[in-house]
Amino acid sequence: MDNLTHSLVGLLIARIAPQREFPQAAAICVIAANIPDLDILTVVSPAVYLTYHRHLTHSLIAIPLMAALAVVLIDTWNRLRGKRMGQEDPTWFARSWGLALLAAGSHVALDMTNSYGVRLWLPFSNEWSTWDLFFVIDPIIWLILAIAALVPWVLGRKRLTAVCGLVMLVLYASLTLRIKADLAPRVVASAVADESLVEWHLFPAPWTPWDWNFYLRTALGESSTQWDASISEPPAPMVFSPVEPELVEQVLAMPLGRAYYDFALYPVFVMDGDDAVRLGDYRFVRNGDLVFSCRFELDAAGRVTNSAFVF
Repeated sequence: MDNLTHSLVGLLIARIAPQREFPQAAAICVIAANIPDLDILTVVSPAVYLTYHRHLTHSLIAIPLMAALAVVLIDTWNRLRGKRMGQEDPTWFARSWGLALLAAGSHVALDMTNSYGVRLWLPFSNEWSTWDLFFVIDPIIWLILAIAALVPWVLGRKRLTAVCGLVMLVLYASLTLRIKADLAPRVVASAVADESLVEWHLFPAPWTPWDWNFYLRTALGESSTQWDASISEPPAPMVFSPVEPELVEQVLAMPLGRAYYDFALYPVFVMDGDDAVRLGDYRFVRNGDLVFSCRFELDAAGRVTNSAFVF
């Protein structure tokens, strides 16, 4: 999820904690709720980013370490200001770490709700974990969390509104899950027809819980479509034309091509005109286009020359 969502969830977690027992809870929780995104340092190149974004810092084993790092940062800030919480309260660090653990865990849980997912089981497994419930930016989530964060400025009751905000977030996730569960059999029944179904998945589209991207693999090949759940019939599935095996080999020989292919769960190669090849993932098909993909330019001889990451 986006960092505004992470920050607001961290703030609400802090408000639930008794303020007298958890001084500086807001700072600790907001930092802990964002600190797994330290992997932003991997944006030195697209290939490195694809390999290490939502990598070890988002794993289950790293959550306690991320929480401890957040508390260490606050403790260091306190010391720089001449204030040592450990001298005033010897249990401060341990209690603050427990609170930060909830906030850091919320980051990983929220990131699992969108299709990008996290590699939860690193370093033991490189497998992606995802619940495919929300797009990475969801304005409804912003609205729920913003109301819960701002209402206390008018009415007070910080703890009550924080609890209500987090409960509403869980209820919204439950609603989205129900919409997805209701849509799934309709999509499969409409799309499969007489073909032999091998695999299918639903991925959240931007801005609304009613709009979903549908990936389908049958014995005849792969296809994708985008369907508004409020409409009775889905649009015709979109099938991408195959790319010559020689071009696929060239793309995979490029560092960016190999990194993206290893990252993708449902890779797809598409010709982009006569002078380029696109490598994308069916998770990120939007309105017939490959977003969050790679583009590989071809020279006059049909050889791959340059590569670029396309958001």
